[in-house]
This record gives sequence, structure tokens and C-alpha cells, in this order.
Amino acid sequence: MSTAASPLGPWTKPPVQPNLDVGGSNAWDKDTIASMNIVPDPDKLGGWIAFFEGGMGPGTQGDWTLGVARAPHPTGPWVKSPLNPVLSGSAVHDPSRCFKGSEPCAGLYVASVLPPARYTNDSWWLYMEAPINKNDEGPIALWSSPTPEGPWAFVKYVLDGGNRGGWDSGRYSESRVFRHDDLFHLFASASAVGGERANKDVEQIGWAVSADGLNFREYPHNPVCPQEGSTPLTSAMAEAHALIEEQVIYIFHTIRWTHTGPSPFAPKGRNAEDLGVEILTVSASFLIQLPIITPNWRLALDPGQESPCLYDWESYRYCAALKVAMTASAAPTQVLYPLISFNVSASCKRLTAVHLNVLVKAFSNDAAVGETLQKLPLYATCGSTGQLTATSKSVTAAELPSTDFIVATIEYVSGDGTLSAITQTAIYKNDGTVHHRSR
Repeated sequence: MSTAASPLGPWTKPPVQPNLDVGGSNAWDKDTIASMNIVPDPDKLGGWIAFFEGGMGPGTQGDWTLGVARAPHPTGPWVKSPLNPVLSGSAVHDPSRCFKGSEPCAGLYVASVLPPARYTNDSWWLYMEAPINKNDEGPIALWSSPTPEGPWAFVKYVLDGGNRGGWDSGRYSESRVFRHDDLFHLFASASAVGGERANKDVEQIGWAVSADGLNFREYPHNPVCPQEGSTPLTSAMAEAHALIEEQVIYIFHTIRWTHTGPSPFAPKGRNAEDLGVEILTVSASFLIQLPIITPNWRLALDPGQESPCLYDWESYRYCAALKVAMTASAAPTQVLYPLISFNVSASCKRLTAVHLNVLVKAFSNDAAVGETLQKLPLYATCGSTGQLTATSKSVTAAELPSTDFIVATIEYVSGDGTLSAITQTAIYKNDGTVHHRSR
């Protein structure tokens, strides 16, 4: 489990040992556990409760099956319920929701949990992707229970694309339902290909809303996060889990890439899956700070050196692609060109002068770092505490021709000694101005 003070991080590195591990050699969850969703435990002050699926051990019939665990803190120690498994994956089998050629479809993936409240009729509500089709996707189903351990009962399918020719015809991966401002929101990851050729090669994110948590209405301009609008080489944005803070929506999701082999930008190749976030705003006025070089980099530079810009899973360094123009699915001719500046902090030799440049470079749709488009100088004096911080001037898309994405590196031009613990943050700011462009 990773933690952060802000939705955009910087996030701590996950521990080497899992917070919740698989069961023993004869356990129902001996092979895998996944999709751990945690909420405060209403029956124990300060406690937490987790819902997860496990498989494919004894008693599961080879289907992903539901388990429960409890802990005094989100990071643990977690103790599994002695009544596990609490809902068999075979119990969610429904022939009417199986694509032709994928029968029998069964098993469940946990999407989100709502503890008992007035709006859940004082029951536990569990939203799941269930049953799972051959393309590893399914309808979003609601089940309810008086207790975490059950008995669980099917309520209804709240969202079901179901091979109708739309963006979500291949149905959904497990996506979080949550309540905000008296409405239920679901930012759902979905694929477009259902039926006998169902696949999840491309997953995009759409939005649906409900007044009662049972009857959801899809936004007419879905997907709100199309594949082509995300980070270059993104194939799928799966398992969406959204968070709303004021006027900003953060949608965390699994990323699958179109290519995972070695390349100049990813010399050691890419992970099969990574964690990503899409950022939506409901206002044209915003200030968003995005950490791009974090403490996890453990970055140090000497005069004359430049920070690397690679996808480097081995060193835990991911050079972030930054979008320079923001659009909306409902208004494709309207665009925001926010100001983008960069803050750099570092440990340094006290009371010495430092000259840095932030090098803003093009980043292509095939994930290649291009030429330097802007050189933003930073002149700073290392303080008496041995720390410096400086913020560059801003740039906009008008100063960054012929590119939708950029990357930013730090060039250490001159100074006295090594800079260490270097961090960098991209600062997006828009004053409400909306531009118009042709389709």
C-alpha cells in the first residue's frame, strides 16, 4: 500500500512485503488476491475493513471469490475473516450476461463498498464487476448484505453495456461507485468490443450518475477520458477509481500499454501494467500541482549534468509526459491552454549561488523525447538551512509549437558542489480563459 498527502503525490514506495498476503497452500485464496477496497469499520472506532477477491484455491470452483479482512490501520496488520470466503464466485453466474462463446461466465471483481447508511437502506452495498466474461469484463452489479460476512443478495445490474455498439459494448472492468454532493457517481472503465470477439485491448473511461445508487444515467458525451487523450502509448485505462476534491476529479486507473518492449525512452521495456491518473476539472479556472521528480528518484546532480528522462522501472524513475492543451468530450472545439511553470527544490551547499535550467522538450505520440522547445533559467541562492527552491517563468501551448505533450528535465549549469534530494513539480494554472479552434 502506498500513501500520499495529496492525490497527485508524491506517493511512498509500496512495501516489499504485501499488506495483505495470499493464503496458505490449501487456502481458498492461496494463489492470488486482488482489488482490495478498504473503508472505515462502523463497528469498531478507528478500525478498517477490506473487501477483496481471491482465487483460485479450494472451494472457489476456479472463480474469483469474495473475502473480508479487518485491521486497526489502513496499512495493517490485516486479519482475514474466519468466515471467508463470504460470497462464492459461482453464485454470480448469470447466462443472460454471458457473451456468446464465453459461457459459463462467473466470478467477481470488487469495485467499491458503501457501509450501512440511510441511502443504502442501512445495508452494506457492494458494487462488483460480475459475472466476468471471457474478455475479463462484465456488468457493474450491486449486491447487498446486513453484515460484511453476508448473507449477500443480488440487487440489480446498475450499468451494463452489453454489445450494443457503443463505447462500452464490451462491458466494464471493476470501477468505483462513490457518493458526492448527494449523488452517486461512477467513472467506469469500459471496452468497445463485445460478443464473440469480445476483448479489452482498448479501455476508455465514461461517467454515469444516479440519485439512488440503483438507476444510473450515462453522460451523453462518453467517453470523458478517450484513449487518444491520455499518455502516449496508452492502450487501456482500466479499473477506474475516482476521487472528487472541490472542482477537480482525479481518476486513478490501471494503464496497459500498446507496446511493452524496449525503446529509447524505455530501454528496459515497460511493465505489463502501471498505475496512472487522469485529471478532470469542472471549471476553466484552476491551479494544479503535479510532482514529476519525486523523492523516490533520489536524484543528485553535479554541475554540467542533466536529469534523465526515461521510463525506468528498475530505478523507480518515470519521466512524466505533460499535456499542454485540455479539451472536453462535450465541446471538442473549445480548448484550455494553461500556463505551465516548474518548481525545483534541492539540498545544496549553504549560502552558495546556483544556476539551473528547466529544459522543456517535445514528447511525441510514439513516446519519444524530442528537441528542446524552451529553456527556462532558474537563479537561486542556497539558504542557511542548505535548501533551495525556485520557480520558473510560465510557458503555454502557443510557445510550444507542434506538440501535444512535453517533458521537462533539470540542467545543473553552475554552482558549488552536488545538488541532492532534487524534486520538481509542474504547476498548471488557468484563469478561466477558453480558446476556440476548428475540429
